[in-house]
Amino acid sequence: MKSITFSIIFFLLIGISCDNYDISSRQTVTFLKYYGSSILDIGNDVKQLPNGGYFVAGTISINENNTDVFALITDEYGDSKTDLKIIGGPYNDKISMLQLLPDG
Repeated sequence: MKSITFSIIFFLLIGISCDNYDISSRQTVTFLKYYGSSILDIGNDVKQLPNGGYFVAGTISINENNTDVFALITDEYGDSKTDLKIIGGPYNDKISMLQLLPDG
């Protein structure tokens, strides 16, 4: 009898504790997006723009031996506002960080 009562109380407590369906204010302003196609594609830095969007830059693999730099501008939800720009030459090009200028 004790084990049945304990089991009922246990499952009630589990059910009550898992009843939070509200989205916090922090969750409404963050996003997670995947860009690129390879495990070797790396987003190295992200800066927020004055309009609320983001400037994303990183290293993208062109083939097995070469990498170039990519740049992408998104809105505040991470949706692309520009096409993926790939910048680089015949050698391995990489980026480590961005610096936004005062004029945006």
